[in-house]
Amino acid sequence: MASLTKTEQTALDKTIQHIRDVCGDKLISVILYGSKARGDSLPESDIDIMILVRNRNKVDRDKLYDFLLLDDVGYDINISLNIYEGEYFNQLSTMHVPFVENVLKEGETLWTV
Repeated sequence: MASLTKTEQTALDKTIQHIRDVCGDKLISVILYGSKARGDSLPESDIDIMILVRNRNKVDRDKLYDFLLLDDVGYDINISLNIYEGEYFNQLSTMHVPFVENVLKEGETLWTV
């Protein structure tokens, strides 16, 4: 994660803790992907996060997104979330969906069970 500033890392740590609190035992993993993971980000680049869960319908997605929209992170940093069921994400991987392949190839797992 060489391309994250100290402030971005602090915001990311706070966001991951919120994700863990909201998702509980439904959380499988949190993955950083995109330009921040690749190390080719620009100052205006957002932080892309993939959240893999069990039973997506039982995760309070509004709580996850509101935390970021209301700037509860406490920093002026744009964090983008994508939430997938782990099983579905794996199916997309076996179908060689380019987006999923890029997340797996370039992403950095930040938290996992």
